[in-house]
Amino acid sequence: MSQQQDVCEVTCIHKDKVMRLRKKLDGSCSDRVSDLFKLLADQTRVTIVHALALEKELCVCDVCAVVGCSKATASHHLRLLKNGGLPSRAKRENLFIMP
Repeated sequence: MSQQQDVCEVTCIHKDKVMRLRKKLDGSCSDRVSDLFKLLADQTRVTIVHALALEKELCVCDVCAVVGCSKATASHHLRLLKNGGLPSRAKRENLFIMP
């Protein structure tokens, strides 16, 4: 029995498709999406974002209690998220909201 491989047996580049895709992807938001995935590659930050998505508004003390960490650790993760565009800071100090 031979096992099928995921390899092209013949090289055939569809230039029209390649050129069309290059134009669409050039200057696209793939860098931003990649940065977002890097930002969310940490379980604590994913938990914080999920909690904010569910509750919409949390202070640092709430975040500490939800994820079980110190204020310093929560602040560090919130700062990274904020610098990455998630979440935004409300008018009151130490209150974070999801847009």
